Amino acid sequence: MFKVTPNPPETDPIPYDAALEPQNIKEATERAINFYLNPSALKTSIPTRKTGRIYLIDPTVDDETLLV
Repeated sequence: MFKVTPNPPETDPIPYDAALEPQNIKEATERAINFYLNPSALKTSIPTRKTGRIYLIDPTVDDETLLV
């Protein structure tokens, strides 16, 4: 007797991924929650920006000259 539908294709086994371990998923979840909901819990701090003066305008110049 002839089979109308072919056999299902053979698939490769799912490769092992260490990132899907429960402990790794828990750590990643805690990092994400702390990043968005508790920024002070992060151990690294963002360095403060130094304000620099790129342009210096002479205080004796009048407004019309500055606009031109």
